[in-house]
Amino acid sequence: MEETPAAASEQLSCSNCGATGRQEEGWWIRPDKDQTVVLCPNCKMQVDQELAQQSQDVNMGRAAVFGALAAAIGAGVWYGLVVLTDYKLGIVAIGVGWLVGKGVVVGAGNKRSVSLMVVGGVLSVLALVAGEYFIVNHMVRQYVEGFTGWLSLEEFLNIYPEVLAEGNWLLDVVFYLIALYEGVIQAKPVKLD
Repeated sequence: MEETPAAASEQLSCSNCGATGRQEEGWWIRPDKDQTVVLCPNCKMQVDQELAQQSQDVNMGRAAVFGALAAAIGAGVWYGLVVLTDYKLGIVAIGVGWLVGKGVVVGAGNKRSVSLMVVGGVLSVLALVAGEYFIVNHMVRQYVEGFTGWLSLEEFLNIYPEVLAEGNWLLDVVFYLIALYEGVIQAKPVKLD
């Protein structure tokens, strides 16, 4: 029978620096699917410090700009695919959330924080709503004779619930929530378990 690294008095070897010692000396052990990661107290302290820095000195302005650009691209893709296919593909909405979240993280210099999670979530939802605005305008142009302009925000907000009611609104809500989750989770700070 093979012993596991979790055995109390077993000699451990650090996955990072190769140092050896015993578990009761403050070692960090995490069994993964493929291998067990073991960190000595010094390496664990170093990793903890590096992880703490991921939320410091975040460039929120740049993160918001990159996230907004990703949101604009995502809204355009969402709109374009609906116009081309005449069908809403939920996987695209999820992809929009993922893209926006990644844009926020890249804009922040690969930093992660709770505030970046909020920015990613808000921009993901705004991207989908912007795409829906263009989609509804496209539909109104198709079905309302003589309409060639753009709906005002008030007109859009009056029409949009009717559009949702005619379609599979529950599925739309589910995919929007998943897109929101994707926009948020990309910027979640990494922590040692």
